[in-house]
Amino acid sequence: MRSRTSLVDEMIESRWQVSAVFGLVGYAVLRFVLPAFEWENEGAGGAIRVFSNLAWIVPAFCGPIALVSAVNGLRRKRAWKRGVPSARDIAAMSWEEFEELVAVLYTKQGYHTELTARGPDGGVDVVARGRGEVLAIQCKHSPHRNIGVAKVRELLGVTMDTTAARGVLVTSGGFTDDALRFASDHAALELISGKKLEKLLDQFSVRGGERQGGSEIEAIREPAPACPKCGTLMVKREARRGANAGSRFWGCPTYPGCRGIRQLAN
Repeated sequence: MRSRTSLVDEMIESRWQVSAVFGLVGYAVLRFVLPAFEWENEGAGGAIRVFSNLAWIVPAFCGPIALVSAVNGLRRKRAWKRGVPSARDIAAMSWEEFEELVAVLYTKQGYHTELTARGPDGGVDVVARGRGEVLAIQCKHSPHRNIGVAKVRELLGVTMDTTAARGVLVTSGGFTDDALRFASDHAALELISGKKLEKLLDQFSVRGGERQGGSEIEAIREPAPACPKCGTLMVKREARRGANAGSRFWGCPTYPGCRGIRQLAN
């Protein structure tokens, strides 16, 4: 979630033509349209004359914003040619696409990733295994809001309930100061804001529209449960022999060290 944006922020994020038109129309209205009317109230007429003389301020204010917006637009186009999603691209995603994007990012970092139960909120959304650790990743697709400390505390609780090395909260927006302070006091937590996510996508060359696929990312219908014996987040396995050959089940990733299993939900 990201904090409320100001008018200037919204104009910068918009196309440069918006600020340019706003500046030209504002100038024309103050300089020519309003003074053309006959104002019976002398006070109102005097105010209009003052505003008319200051009409140049509107394009002077909007011009630099249009320039910044145009430069940002060019950067976005170049980034998109490289396949890197921009903040606007990410904001336009559905929550399912956002979760897939995060899963692809961790796959590019060398993890085997699994998307868990489809749902817009709650629990672990992506489980990443590799590089000697297990990550419990929660995705919050809230580009215009800041994630508060309550959600970060919840993730810590989820992480502590398993043997995941770290809990990672990825948002398309930002975090409150309280959330950042809380995470800084817990080594088992990592917070990734929308701005940091953009940098990581560029760093690991995650392309726009890239989707889960192959054996690197597996979409599963239910959340990965904790092993009943050791608490490690479990993985899907397939029985290779015996009466249940070919059937799938939840198995402990530390097998044969741990032989905990659970049945898959029907």
